[in-house]
Amino acid sequence: MTVPADALKDVQTLIHERLLRAIPVRECVHSARGRSILTNAQRHVKHSHLSVFDIRHCFPSVGPHRVRAALERAGFDSGVAALVARLTTVEHQLPQGAPTSPALLNAVLVDFDGKLDSMARGAGLTYTRYVDDLFLSGGARTGNLAQVVEKVVRRHRLELHPKKRFDWGPDERHTVTNIIINTTPSALPEYLESVGVFIADHGSGKAILTAADLERIKGKIGFVTWVNAEQGAQLARLLAAEMPQFRPSMPQKALTIEGTPGSVVAKQIRRTRN
Repeated sequence: MTVPADALKDVQTLIHERLLRAIPVRECVHSARGRSILTNAQRHVKHSHLSVFDIRHCFPSVGPHRVRAALERAGFDSGVAALVARLTTVEHQLPQGAPTSPALLNAVLVDFDGKLDSMARGAGLTYTRYVDDLFLSGGARTGNLAQVVEKVVRRHRLELHPKKRFDWGPDERHTVTNIIINTTPSALPEYLESVGVFIADHGSGKAILTAADLERIKGKIGFVTWVNAEQGAQLARLLAAEMPQFRPSMPQKALTIEGTPGSVVAKQIRRTRN
């Protein structure tokens, strides 16, 4: 991840707030303001078939010329578009750690998303994207259209990660942005287990939780509660049983690309996937 220097990051934050937020984002894209990994997952709940794709080196694949062209298509003056492209790209690519990169990626992929969304709707399927993750779900025709998705990706000068390419049927676990969606949105069982073991180890004296550990546990339980209230309540009861003096308060806002409560937890989950 390339994180810009403080001065440049301040400029990029201003560009994002004053210019990029105004660019419309397609409904199928959930890495945008007011949307989240949960809104993305909810679009695929209870669908019998699911295909998952990951764009390899997604941000590095986007150079300043593509950024400038996307901004001009969005209505920016050519001079302004060129300046923004220079200020938001590093070594001829979108830096993954810049505050402007997700919005610029959405602008660059607007035709790409439109094409895939239109194709999916025409086949009675659902398409969504969250940053570099693509999801296609619906009935038995999902797998056939998935092959077309791969061709569209290549036409847009992008590459799929072969080890992160999955096709799941009705009898398999469906995971979208690290949320299980076969019946109702749920946290991954291995994630729930890791939190439960951490709490139990403290209760048994096997491990002692520091103040920082407690805050991390609080955030993780809040994330689980946000995804599935029942699962979160179970963890909260476990924590209360082991540590009666500690009652976690659960965040109520959605986890979005712009860093509302629980974003650190989501980043941790995303890193474990990679």
